[in-house]
Amino acid sequence: MNFFYEATDSSGQTVMGRLDAASEAEVRQRLAQMGYRPQAVAPNPAPQVTPSQQTVMSTVNAPSQLATGQTPAAAVRGMPGQSALTQPSRSSGIILSGNAARSGSAVSRSGSVTVSGAHTVPPDNVSTLAGVNDRDRLFFFQQLAALVKSGMTIYAALDNLGPRTQNASLSKVAREMADGARTGRRVSDVMERYPRIFEEHIVGLVRAGELGGFLEIVLSEIALNYEQNLALFKGSWLPKMMATQGLYALALAIPVFPDILYNASLDRGIMPGVIQYMIHEAILLPLTFLLIQLCKLGWRRMQQPGLRRSRDAWVLRMPPYGDLHRQAALAAFIRMLRRLYHAGIGPAAAWEGAMHTAGNVVIRERLATSYEMMQRGVSLPDAFAATGLFNGNIEQLLMTGHVSGQVVESLDQIAEYYQERVDEAAEKSRKAMFRTGRVVMLILGGLAMAWLLHSCYAATFHFVDKNFSPDIFTPPGG
Repeated sequence: MNFFYEATDSSGQTVMGRLDAASEAEVRQRLAQMGYRPQAVAPNPAPQVTPSQQTVMSTVNAPSQLATGQTPAAAVRGMPGQSALTQPSRSSGIILSGNAARSGSAVSRSGSVTVSGAHTVPPDNVSTLAGVNDRDRLFFFQQLAALVKSGMTIYAALDNLGPRTQNASLSKVAREMADGARTGRRVSDVMERYPRIFEEHIVGLVRAGELGGFLEIVLSEIALNYEQNLALFKGSWLPKMMATQGLYALALAIPVFPDILYNASLDRGIMPGVIQYMIHEAILLPLTFLLIQLCKLGWRRMQQPGLRRSRDAWVLRMPPYGDLHRQAALAAFIRMLRRLYHAGIGPAAAWEGAMHTAGNVVIRERLATSYEMMQRGVSLPDAFAATGLFNGNIEQLLMTGHVSGQVVESLDQIAEYYQERVDEAAEKSRKAMFRTGRVVMLILGGLAMAWLLHSCYAATFHFVDKNFSPDIFTPPGG
């Protein structure tokens, strides 16, 4: 059987050709033995070519055009047996912009969007392995990027890094990624099996790097992504401590005066009240600790793959964190779209590869609504306008680039614009975290002080009435 292939050599140059082999796996294995990094492999179906299907892939060696009129990557994604990913076209938390806002959204908000180019892992093949935090991922991708940049193949880099990785779960996955690369499989396909370790947009970034032949750049960007995320929450311990202190202050203040003064008397002193207070605190303090742990457990629960859409939709409604999520997702999409265009990837395949790099699930769904339009040959500015995610200035800038033939330059300017918005939103989010911590502490601390004053006066009057009532000093029969 005859197969088309697209691969990169040791210098990063794109090479394309055909091989006779019994299966796709054999083609990938032979390419790896030849020193190539397979990017895409597809059988040669030799169909009739229509002008709307033609995509020209420019390479360093010589221009080449497949008989199908598609890049090998697009042909692979259109192969029989590849499952389609159906995503609901919901607009939860999305504020439409540009032409979509003026026209009431050019895309239907109901029904479904079928992304025929998306790769999915069968449910029975998805692993529940977890136990990796962002700092572990940061160190892993920093080292992997450095090894690949040094000239090592992705297989050699993973084979070297896997056994040295301290996190047991990440080490196991790295070894499996190395085995996949050795046999010609895409590393991103292995990563996709571990959604509790690698989020969808991280897998999308690696897959786009494999498609465009700039994997080393993508690996560095992933490491930077985790570094910025850690920096964003670096000082979050302080607002958390403020809120926690306010909660414990409330728990300590509630029973203090009612217990001590209500149970105190002239003959027995305050000891019965102190004992009663300690009994109540033995109940309240563990309950407060349990409440805090339940909040942490709920937050970790929201990170699970099955709840990520609900979490992302909820976050988009929380200013300024929603703005940060939105701007970061759009910046990642624009950067990757620009790189794929610059690498010579066709418009539809470039859009598909870029849309999976957006970090917010709801944003990805909106971008997916335009993917089918791109497949039908709709222009890039029209696809941008249909998403409802970009304001009018951005749409006009892209239209100018489209008309003048300078799409890549326009995408550069748009990427710079969104990166500035990301930096501004990140700064606002950091300030908001501290303000939230102070506000929660002030509210809880204020409630504690108000309760202390109220209970102090009430308990004092009760103590006086109980111990200094006129009935106490009235002699019997008097």
